[in-house]
Amino acid sequence: GSDLRGVFTIRTMNDVEHLADYLREAMAKKVAIIGAGLTGSEMAEALLLRGVAVIQAEIVPEILPVILDPDMASIVREKGQEHGVEYHLQSSLEEILGDKERVVGVRISGRTHDVDAVVVAVRVRPNTELAKDAGIQLGESGGIRTDDRMATSAKNIYAAGDCIETFDLITRRHVFFQLATTAVRQSMVAGINAAGGEARYPGSTGVTTVKLFGLEVATLGPTISMAEKIGMNPVSVRITGSTRLSYYPGGKDLTVKLLANPSNGKLLGAQLVGEEGATLRANFASMAAHLGLTVQEFAEIETCYSPPLAPVWDPVTIAAQALLKKLKPVSAQAPSTTVSGR
Repeated sequence: GSDLRGVFTIRTMNDVEHLADYLREAMAKKVAIIGAGLTGSEMAEALLLRGVAVIQAEIVPEILPVILDPDMASIVREKGQEHGVEYHLQSSLEEILGDKERVVGVRISGRTHDVDAVVVAVRVRPNTELAKDAGIQLGESGGIRTDDRMATSAKNIYAAGDCIETFDLITRRHVFFQLATTAVRQSMVAGINAAGGEARYPGSTGVTTVKLFGLEVATLGPTISMAEKIGMNPVSVRITGSTRLSYYPGGKDLTVKLLANPSNGKLLGAQLVGEEGATLRANFASMAAHLGLTVQEFAEIETCYSPPLAPVWDPVTIAAQALLKKLKPVSAQAPSTTVSGR
């Protein structure tokens, strides 16, 4: 049924406009979204804001599986349920049902649901056909392989953005990031070098943020399951703190999860979910990961304090201190070479 009217994939602004036009034309009341990653989750909220009911299917046990561990993703899912999303986890699309060449329903894991449209929002593969036809080397992730000047294996040909594999500063592996932040930085480096200049791209921490159902969701580094798949055995801790002192009005809960590499004590990842403050703190953690700081060094960084703005002990600092207790004794953690004065 993928050729029926009312089936959409979202990659460009034109795709969104075509979906919006169809929803108006069909007077759509309910839409099925296949996939509960970043794109699917943002689409669910957007449709709810238009007054359209949403049913969302995800093949794994929890939403946002690429960026969040299940215990963090459940916070977002519960908020989505409060807003009206009908989730079907560990479920897969079996059939798109049609009548007179239009979508009228879907069959998800044996159950049939009446819907007016289907949005397919599963993870995509890099578009590398042109590169393959040109004989350009691809990497282990399936993206185009480049060096730190964004040069490909073909002379005088540079590549950047979603079609290439990116060096992950945390895992030290080449991976496939679909991030605007990496794309614009890589493009700048590629352009400078293509024009005869000299610039280098160091890699990415994969830091990501999104606003969903009134929550800021910000992450960097691998999830626990991803880390375990590449042979790491991360130590983690999760805490919930406040963005202001308890006695000051307006503070919001912020749940922070930090991951560390027990072999060297370095920060391996961060996941933050809350109504405010997650994004800027993720940038803070990204800088620490970029510099290769240990959790001890991260915990020692002094943060600002003012009752209307920030608590004495920031939630991220509290999480880092808790994580230290699960790692080696403080005295056994060697400082990173990036921090002077040691």
